[in-house]
Amino acid sequence: MAFQTYKDLEIYQLSHELAIEIHKVSLSLPKFAFHQSCGIRS
Repeated sequence: MAFQTYKDLEIYQLSHELAIEIHKVSLSLPKFAFHQSCGIRS
């Protein structure tokens, strides 16, 4: 099996799916939780 690009790698595909799921969950968090977890002060 020859890989054309890094996107063909299974680890890339799995990590990309995970990143999308984490992003979806982060959108549902209250804004103050995001700022506290990142150390951002407003």
